[in-house]
Amino acid sequence: MHRTRHAGRRPQRPRPTRQRPSGLALRGAQDRPRRHGDRAAGLRRPVPGRRPFFLSLDTITFVLVHGTGHGGWCWKFVRSILEGQGHRVYTPTLTGCGERSHLLHPDIGLETHIQDIVNVLEWEELDDVVLVGHSYGGCVVSGVADRAKDRLRHLVYLDTVILSDGESLVGSRREMSDAEGDADIERRRSMAPDGKYIVARSGEFYGIPPEPADVLEWVNRRLTPHPLKSWLEPVKFENGGEEGVPRTFIRCTD
Repeated sequence: MHRTRHAGRRPQRPRPTRQRPSGLALRGAQDRPRRHGDRAAGLRRPVPGRRPFFLSLDTITFVLVHGTGHGGWCWKFVRSILEGQGHRVYTPTLTGCGERSHLLHPDIGLETHIQDIVNVLEWEELDDVVLVGHSYGGCVVSGVADRAKDRLRHLVYLDTVILSDGESLVGSRREMSDAEGDADIERRRSMAPDGKYIVARSGEFYGIPPEPADVLEWVNRRLTPHPLKSWLEPVKFENGGEEGVPRTFIRCTD
């Protein structure tokens, strides 16, 4: 289709429209500032030097919860990808871990970490959240779902254990015989030889390949001891746990 230009006048740009209920809209990225709770700005990257029109998709608010001995830092590359797609991403660090390792104390338990994330949701006034828990972080997000269900849009369990009411990470025995369960408890307790803190391990323990070496070194510099109590403390549900919240389960095999 050919466009006709009139001398001395710029061609008129058609007025953008929005579609409902699909959530798709043609819209210029600079037309309006993004507002809290705005879910219509999952945008493609603009072409340099050109004011673009976008096919706006759903903007999602993610809260990503790390596992044992890690911190919000471990989501750095995932966060970059998601933010590059126009999403809002929060990567809080649990008490006693990462840059908050100066707060490490034997009394830090699962309850503390659940409250950490509930506080993020409340203080940041987040709603319609996709809450992701990796490894031990999955135990945390189940507790968060029990207390802040109305703020959640979806739960993602990434290679983690799903706890039932009254279970702890160490005490979870699904698909185990009693003997296997007892052995698993002792194995997990042995990771904290002082009875207080799970020792920081190499990134290879968590599946980080030795090459490229700079990535493994980057991870190793950031891994910290983790409070054993958080593995031993049972989760307590008063509102059905994660029931009623849509869920996705991801098992990593490679």
